[in-house]
Amino acid sequence: MIHAVGPVWEGGHHEEPQNLRDCVKNSLSKYHDKNIKCISFPAISSGIFGFPKELCAEIMLKTTLTMIDKNEVKIKEIRFTNFDLPTVKIFEEKLAEIRKQFDNNKKGYMDEDKNKVKDTLIFHGTRICLIEGKVFDETSEALIIRYRPKDIASKDE
Repeated sequence: MIHAVGPVWEGGHHEEPQNLRDCVKNSLSKYHDKNIKCISFPAISSGIFGFPKELCAEIMLKTTLTMIDKNEVKIKEIRFTNFDLPTVKIFEEKLAEIRKQFDNNKKGYMDEDKNKVKDTLIFHGTRICLIEGKVFDETSEALIIRYRPKDIASKDE
């Protein structure tokens, strides 16, 4: 389990988007070449840290796809698992926007959790899933919970 606490939103004036990208990259990098088949993320920083959900979804999805495209991560399935429906819907909308850039993707992959999988995008052999549910309920081999990279500690600490 990786503990991942992303940045607190301060209006976007303190490198919050880059810090969230770094948080996702650091989390995924921990499992590169470790034969992990499935990893689950919540919408990091979009709750009490106030990071705008739309921007969070865009950064998390695009950062993940960029890493896959650059062969920086080799995981068969990456799940974005959120328990509140508004966040799930935002991730669905962002994934739909991203999907337009790709040709060979299918929507609506179903597995043993048929009622929870909201959408799927397959990119370079990696399945990106949107799940409605709690990250602790996931059967992934790795769960991203909270992690605070050193470079986002406040100046007062």
